[in-house]
Amino acid sequence: MSRKRNKGERSRPKRLLLIALPIAIVLGVVGYNLSRNSARTLANIRELGRRDPAAAREVLEASNIRSRDAQLLRCQFLATAGNWKQAEDAFEEISQPEFCRQNELIELASTALASGIYSLADKVLSAAYRGDSEDVQLLRTMIDVKHELAAGQEVIELCREMSRLAPRDPYPWLRAAQIYQQAEKIDLAIEAYQEVLARDPEDRIAQNARFQIADLAIYAGELNTARQQLDQLLREMPDAPGVGVLYAKLLHREGDSAAGVRILNGVLASTPDFLSALLERGVLYLELEDSAAAVRDLDQVVKLDPENYTGHYQLGLAYQRLNQPDLAGRHFERSRQITEQVSEQKLQHQRNSPSSASAQ
Repeated sequence: MSRKRNKGERSRPKRLLLIALPIAIVLGVVGYNLSRNSARTLANIRELGRRDPAAAREVLEASNIRSRDAQLLRCQFLATAGNWKQAEDAFEEISQPEFCRQNELIELASTALASGIYSLADKVLSAAYRGDSEDVQLLRTMIDVKHELAAGQEVIELCREMSRLAPRDPYPWLRAAQIYQQAEKIDLAIEAYQEVLARDPEDRIAQNARFQIADLAIYAGELNTARQQLDQLLREMPDAPGVGVLYAKLLHREGDSAAGVRILNGVLASTPDFLSALLERGVLYLELEDSAAAVRDLDQVVKLDPENYTGHYQLGLAYQRLNQPDLAGRHFERSRQITEQVSEQKLQHQRNSPSSASAQ
């Protein structure tokens, strides 16, 4: 009797397993079918959304699907309608958004980026980025967003990754050059712009890179490098006012201020209020000890741009040489005030940038 009971007790788990197994299979099939049906429903809603976003959103709400993909689609519809606060709140509610479909995350980020909603674009792209992604377009979009958010170091890292994946694309080098230039890392900026040129970019990008190299090289005293780029620019776009001003700056640094004035006379004959030309000619007149002519140009500079601290400072020097200390002091003081304001704004910007916040 005892032996029969023991045998029955041993067979009981098997019987339970035999009962549970079909139930588990049925539940699995039901769950799979529900998931498949939900995916099909969302695909249909997504297609409707391309034609009629408002109607698609109503259908989505009526479907009562609460998956990650459904919530992401809800965000997209809100974004398309311009309801950015609601879209951002809806995205925040998604648990582990990195498991959403990557192409749909990128679509939402692109919508946000196109409307200048960089905070949402950044969050969505962070979810889309897998770390070892081979998607060059995703990296490019992330670089754009991080650049707008002034996250300089993150931009540089993403540029390195993109240049590895797309070695002939000048874009990551162009963005890196801009970051280095803003950070006043002159040598690195020049090198990055030279990498842009090495990739045979379209004319507009190449001309901009040459211009920036020449400008930075003049500032750094690398006059041979500046001359090489300017000679090319003068062949390609001899009548461009900005190129003329840059050429005058180079002549100034090479010690030929009079030639610089002649170049700027030509620039200002065609564009009389070109501010950078007026400023440079005023500086050259000071160099040539024609303080009265310098005052005329520099006074026009500060009228056109009252916040131009260089213009005020140079005008102060001109009045000082004309023995008018009161006017000189007024412009020196104004230059100092504007310089302090600019420095404070830069400091505040650095404190508020995402890269600064993450380092604290």
